[in-house]
Amino acid sequence: MTLIEVDDSLTAGSFALATIRGHIPGLWIEGVSVSPSNGKITIYFNKAVPAGKTVTVGWLVAASSN
Repeated sequence: MTLIEVDDSLTAGSFALATIRGHIPGLWIEGVSVSPSNGKITIYFNKAVPAGKTVTVGWLVAASSN
């Protein structure tokens, strides 16, 4: 799990996308949640990053227009 602080413009209509840059066999992103009340997104991995490896994640937050 990775917590990323975003600015205070997150709303209940915001959504987030995330992807791993590169390839680590057996590691992937399970999902991303948006927490407008604390201005953060949480990125969930299927498991911990293996010892000795690093992972770079690209992420994007967008607003939904209803």
